[in-house]
Amino acid sequence: MNTPLFNKLYQLAFKLVCLYITSLDLSAKELLRISREHWKIESLHWMLDVVFDEDGCEIISKNGHIALNAFRKLALLLHRQYVKAKAKKCSVRTSLLNCLLGIL
Repeated sequence: MNTPLFNKLYQLAFKLVCLYITSLDLSAKELLRISREHWKIESLHWMLDVVFDEDGCEIISKNGHIALNAFRKLALLLHRQYVKAKAKKCSVRTSLLNCLLGIL
């Protein structure tokens, strides 16, 4: 992946280059699709850990973990829909809280 990026704060342009090693015999488009799917999942895990502190959860019950994980993912889904509907910019935590509480 070779992506041009621009940092607005420092007015710098740069390129992000990612290199992958694989034994798969696939086209570049297929490898890009696989890479993007992987990072979607990693992004979800990052959100669950950073916003909800999922790794720090001390619930012992496996059923409790499953239920909380479902509620966390539901909250993220509701938040995505909320962000699409609103033009306001604020932090993820504030935006998520406003979404779940129904605050405009």
